[in-house]
Amino acid sequence: MAKKRTSLASEEALRRTRLIAPLLAADTWFALRARATLHAANDVVSEDRFNRPSPFGDTFNVTQNSLALTVALALARLFDVSDPERFPIEQQDKASIPVLAHLLKREDVQESLAKDARKWHPQLVDQI
Repeated sequence: MAKKRTSLASEEALRRTRLIAPLLAADTWFALRARATLHAANDVVSEDRFNRPSPFGDTFNVTQNSLALTVALALARLFDVSDPERFPIEQQDKASIPVLAHLLKREDVQESLAKDARKWHPQLVDQI
């Protein structure tokens, strides 16, 4: 017999949405900066003066590999989701894009966030 899945309460869905969004923003920003650093380092190493053996070559390779691994782990964390058949996405307590996307699809979460957004510019409330 299949388990009956209970829906997340509106308050809990909104709480999770508000917690997940800034965590994802920080992880995304970190991954973008690390990737940009890798590209900048590759540009420097590609210059003519580094087309020969260099004393810092091994250090650069270790740093480059570490940054590449860090970017891969950050991306994996951003898209982390368990098997939805065993653990419904809505019930997963993870800061990942699939979980946030699922929560943002809920009408109650959308309505609450829209209501909160109206406070950003109270002078525009009458125009909405």
